[in-house]
Amino acid sequence: LAWGVDIFFVISGFIMFVAARHEGVVDFIGKRVIRVVPLYWLCTLALVVVSTRLAPEALARLELGHLVQSLLFVPHFAPGAAGARIWPYLIPGWTLNYEMFFYAIFAICLGLRRPLPVTSCAILGLFLLGLVVPGEGAIYLTYTSPLLLEFIAGVWIGALFVEGRIGARSGWTLPLGAVLLMSIPALALPGPWALTLRIVSAAMIIWGAVALGPRLPRSRVLQLIGDSSYSLYLTHGILPLALTRVVWSYLPLAGAVQFWGYILAALIVCVLVGILVYYLVERPLTDLLRRWWRAMGAQPVSQKG
Repeated sequence: LAWGVDIFFVISGFIMFVAARHEGVVDFIGKRVIRVVPLYWLCTLALVVVSTRLAPEALARLELGHLVQSLLFVPHFAPGAAGARIWPYLIPGWTLNYEMFFYAIFAICLGLRRPLPVTSCAILGLFLLGLVVPGEGAIYLTYTSPLLLEFIAGVWIGALFVEGRIGARSGWTLPLGAVLLMSIPALALPGPWALTLRIVSAAMIIWGAVALGPRLPRSRVLQLIGDSSYSLYLTHGILPLALTRVVWSYLPLAGAVQFWGYILAALIVCVLVGILVYYLVERPLTDLLRRWWRAMGAQPVSQKG
């Protein structure tokens, strides 16, 4: 999961610079809210319903403050979680706390009309603050996290891409970055070094992907999975994984066949549910909000923005 998040943050920084560096502040904020918030809220509330239906006692344990902070993207320690986990109610949403904070920084930088240097300095300054001044609060730990450096990496890759400085010959960084990223557990590096390698490896993967992109064949299946990736990300932990696990437990399988069979089945079920939610919920809802946004006099909102 951590590897996917590292790549996701670099991609986000890249896309924001390439696609949104000339946008107005209001238009930028509107696009991001439409793209992220409605489906996240729906999935969070769906998880509340599913959890309380499957285990009625969960309703008594539900803390309203935890739910509200989750819906508002406020980093906080999850009540009842093992260890000090900065988790929202829908656990995958912890990445959105970082994402929305990055969007807020980028929006301010758009207002200053210097998205590249100001975003970089702001995030680097917060990171250095976290190194120099210890803190224990969930908001402080999130907003000074080294993970924010991955957004900077993406922004700079985007800037170099726009300037035409990423050539196909540097595509070798993709496989090398993938090997390094997958090697981290085996290397058993100390925490700071492991995190540094994660950031560097994720940046190398995206650099290589950008370099090789024009030369790679198109795939409608991968395009569909990419379009539905947000729905897939938010829904996979609500029901698909649990249902697959229950069904698989009744099959007369054991050993490697049981393990890898479950992995494959869970992957297929999660992808199918994600695509279904994308077509039935995310895309219609986004289109509706886009029309409303245009009616309010804003610029058209890109589905991929």
